[in-house]
Amino acid sequence: MVDDTARQREALLNKYRYDKRTGKLYHRGGPRKGAEAGTFKLGYIHILFENKQHALGRLIWLIETGEWPRGRVTFANKDTLDNRFSNLRVKLIEPRWKEGDEKLVDWIDNEARRLGVDPYPVDENLHSISAETRLWLL
Repeated sequence: MVDDTARQREALLNKYRYDKRTGKLYHRGGPRKGAEAGTFKLGYIHILFENKQHALGRLIWLIETGEWPRGRVTFANKDTLDNRFSNLRVKLIEPRWKEGDEKLVDWIDNEARRLGVDPYPVDENLHSISAETRLWLL
């Protein structure tokens, strides 16, 4: 059985032609066949895919890695119109910590375990753990 992300990647590549050199998508069929896909909105190029607007950088990340980015897509050269994969970075979204927010700690623990990562690893390069945030300090 094909997972949903793989299906979405395949559907995206069936609908659009990806030019790795420029980081652009082009329509494969219909009245806009061969035309560059996307509209400029709020500083980014957006593309309608599966009835939802997506920033082009997120779609390029999906095409190149086979996974949706697990954070905000940023641009190494700060040019939001340059969607070449070599220019894309994923910045993890850091939750805002409020004192006494145990639900956030539980969320961090659950996310780490979901990703297969020990939230409290034993590692010689990690020096201490902050009691307030339960995050390792380097």
